[in-house]
Amino acid sequence: MTDDQPYSVDSLTARIRSLLEGGFSRIQVQGEITNCRPTAAGHIYFSLRGQDAVLTAVLFRSSAARLARPPRDGDRVVCAGSVEVYPPHGKYQLNVTSVRFGGEGELLLKLDQLKRKLHAEGLFAAERKRPLPFLPRRIGLVTSPTGAAVQDVIRSVFARFPARILIAGAPVQGEGAHVQIIMAMRRLEAVEDVDVIVLARGGGSLEDLWEFNQEPLVRAIATCTKPVISAVGHEPDQMLTDFVADVRAPTPTAVGPLIVPEFTALQGGLSEAVRRLGLAMRGRLEKRRLKLVGLERRLQDPRRLLSMPTQRLVDRSGRLERAMRHGLERRRLRFAALVARLHKAHPMARTSERRAALAALEARLYRAMTTRLQRQRARISALERALVALSPVAVLGRGYAIVQRLPERDVIRSRGDVGPGDRIAVRVATGAFEARVEENA
Repeated sequence: MTDDQPYSVDSLTARIRSLLEGGFSRIQVQGEITNCRPTAAGHIYFSLRGQDAVLTAVLFRSSAARLARPPRDGDRVVCAGSVEVYPPHGKYQLNVTSVRFGGEGELLLKLDQLKRKLHAEGLFAAERKRPLPFLPRRIGLVTSPTGAAVQDVIRSVFARFPARILIAGAPVQGEGAHVQIIMAMRRLEAVEDVDVIVLARGGGSLEDLWEFNQEPLVRAIATCTKPVISAVGHEPDQMLTDFVADVRAPTPTAVGPLIVPEFTALQGGLSEAVRRLGLAMRGRLEKRRLKLVGLERRLQDPRRLLSMPTQRLVDRSGRLERAMRHGLERRRLRFAALVARLHKAHPMARTSERRAALAALEARLYRAMTTRLQRQRARISALERALVALSPVAVLGRGYAIVQRLPERDVIRSRGDVGPGDRIAVRVATGAFEARVEENA
């Protein structure tokens, strides 16, 4: 239309509706709830107030039912939805599909950062997840003993199988609750016959479920020696415990089908297995019976089977006896020949011969040694006499003396070796004495 052609109210409203709804089909709006008006039909009407503006909003019953709690005046929220125009009133409003209560934006950012970190470490890897036991001896359950989740898990398990459940109570909401949950897990982990551990909690807001996003709890699940099932919140909720656990249950009520088989189906399967085992055993026994009958028919009279081997045994026994007699005779003759040779080479005879030869050698050796000793003694006596004749002591005995200059002890061989006043030592045959030279004549 042009400027000189007026819009009808309907056409202008339709144009505005097309523009608004087409441009704002998926948006998030942050603000404070005011003028909140729940209706008997379950719808909730309210306004979102900003600093200088107000936006009308509606939360229909289907969307409101998914909230952990209804919105209230004064709540700081982030609403997701689309802008819609209501033609009868000529107004636009926000059709809200989900509501995050105050602070959830920061929590989601922190959650995403932690999730990326743990994923990079491999804690969420599929290859590290363990299979659940087919029929656990005992199921460990960590949850609040007063919450609805404990009853949901017990009902879902007992509806299928009368299993044994050991409950470790722990708070599942509020600051520090994850520490109590870890302690409860450790207690169950120490119980020998607990084959699987379930963490269970009902639905709630992100703040309510935040303890199941705590890093220490996630790492405790990763290091747990028993398989762990995370049954936290409802189907849309996804906690970090869901990613690290070996199996995720969408709700606490869904734990039963995951953890135990159906008792009636198990009984039916067991009966069928027993029936098939009986048929198989009867078939195998019949097959063995027929084979035994065939073997029995082929079996001959034992006496006939033994007659031929008995005859062979008698023949071989006779041959063995004759061979042994011949062998013994040959060995007897050979032994007699060896005895005769042994007498000829008897050690006593050879020893007598050796002794006689040894005695002759001893006599010759004695004579030779005696002669050699006499010659050596004569030679030593001659050398001794010559030595005595040449000994300085013998010379001194004939009246000679050895004179030495003191204190050097040099032997004096001529008159010029000393002078008046020199001290000398004189050695004679019977001793020595010292003297002083008075004059060198």
